[in-house]
Amino acid sequence: LNVYVFLTMVGWGKNILMEQIQALPPDELAAVFGKGIPPVVLESDAIGAKRFWPRVRRTIVDADAPVGEHLFLNKNFPPNAWAGARRKLEEFCEEGGLALRLHAIVPESAGEAYNPFGLLDLAVCLLSVQTREGHANLGAESEATASVAAMFYSFYNMKGGRAGFLATATKDLTPSIISVPWLRPGSECPLDVRDEITRLLDATRATRRPPPGPFRGGAARARPGNPPDSFRSLDAAASVKVG
Repeated sequence: LNVYVFLTMVGWGKNILMEQIQALPPDELAAVFGKGIPPVVLESDAIGAKRFWPRVRRTIVDADAPVGEHLFLNKNFPPNAWAGARRKLEEFCEEGGLALRLHAIVPESAGEAYNPFGLLDLAVCLLSVQTREGHANLGAESEATASVAAMFYSFYNMKGGRAGFLATATKDLTPSIISVPWLRPGSECPLDVRDEITRLLDATRATRRPPPGPFRGGAARARPGNPPDSFRSLDAAASVKVG
């Protein structure tokens, strides 16, 4: 059983990617997955955090409804989740009599000295989260988007930056890393955006809350999901629609 997990941040666009894959015509699906039918996708936000892993187990183990050969887990898996996720999947596959082939989907990025993702990655993800509508947990109406996005980014902080991250993922999770381009070549993070993001990260590390100002939501702002004006230039950075 090929199981795909996302080593990503909130707002990267997992839902959009899954929709695009499931909408592929049968001949393209067959070329990629061996059969002309869409792969099974389990979305954590739709299922619920407490019901997610029981659903994964039932999907893998249930002999009356075979999962097929490919299973996508639409959920963010930062480094602190790798050991538990791999252990669960190994147990479920053993119970179901299946051989596990685990794959990690990772957005391409130059990263920072201390993180596999750059500040531009975080800024574009934050823009996506703060402008999306109708999301079950985080979206335009939530005051927690900035602090949650910053928290997820900090989960990936590690020695060695991008190289250290890939080496650790290969060792602790899976050697099968699928690198996905997502920012347009040559995209750079404007200086004023870097300043805003750095301020957000510093404040969130210190207080677990976003700083006063453009990242605040709710009644403190005219429109709850309105990101800083400086972020408007980031719409063109993503090579695919994010959300």
